Amino acid sequence: MSSVLLAEQAAGVARWQPPYFGPLVIPEPEAEEAQPEPVVEPEPPEPTFPPLTAEELDAIKTEGYNLGYHDGFTRGYQDGRNQGYQEIVAEVRAHAEQVLQTQVQALENVARALVDPLADAAEALEPELLLLVTTLAEQVIQSELTTRPTLIQSVLQQALDRLPVRGRTVRVRLHPDDHLVLSTYAVDLPDTFVWLPDEDITRGGCSIESSASRIDARLTTRLQQAVAAIWGDMTTPPPPVVETAPVTQPVDDTQNLTAEISGDTGASAGDEIPTVEPVAPPPRMSDPAAGELL
Repeated sequence: MSSVLLAEQAAGVARWQPPYFGPLVIPEPEAEEAQPEPVVEPEPPEPTFPPLTAEELDAIKTEGYNLGYHDGFTRGYQDGRNQGYQEIVAEVRAHAEQVLQTQVQALENVARALVDPLADAAEALEPELLLLVTTLAEQVIQSELTTRPTLIQSVLQQALDRLPVRGRTVRVRLHPDDHLVLSTYAVDLPDTFVWLPDEDITRGGCSIESSASRIDARLTTRLQQAVAAIWGDMTTPPPPVVETAPVTQPVDDTQNLTAEISGDTGASAGDEIPTVEPVAPPPRMSDPAAGELL
């Protein structure tokens, strides 16, 4: 059924009107109640105290001093105690760490010695071995010089060849025994050569000086150069000081030692000893048997 009524169907329908209740009345706002005025109470009068006597003032001052002294003493004592405790703890800890480090280092040394017992011994023996080698080489060279004294001619000629510029005067310092050996060789040299025998120079070496340069061909210097080329920067310990008389003849033990070394290396006593210095031109000498020593 449809809820829409048509005009033809609404002829008997009456319109509904709401009932009338009279005119609209708007009520007036009620008047606010009057607030009572606040009552201001009068301030109470300030209390009055009787003045303090001198005894009371002294007592108050003494009590305040005692309280302040006690409080300051307590705080200072506690602060000093804490600071002293911290300093003692730090000192004890540092000492304990130092002792522990020393003990650990000692244990490490013991462990290292157990692992490689020959390491420290090898390091300690290297300078002694170097001294032994250099001393042995010097003894062999001295023995060779005694057997073949003309070897000083080769040393001198090589030193002269290394002299860059020869001045008017060339001073040659050498051992007196070598000076006697070179008496024949010195005849062929110019008159500008000055021969200066020197006991401080070992046999087999010399020192040449001119106005502009100096050549150090001493035996000890050449041995040091050879050792430096083989051993590097290691320094030889000083040899023991032994007061002995000068020996001009070879000792039997040295000759035997030279023979043993020559036999072990497969070389004869007359073979030349190699050198680490640059090879110089052949020496200009009248003795063809003279060879090169270092």
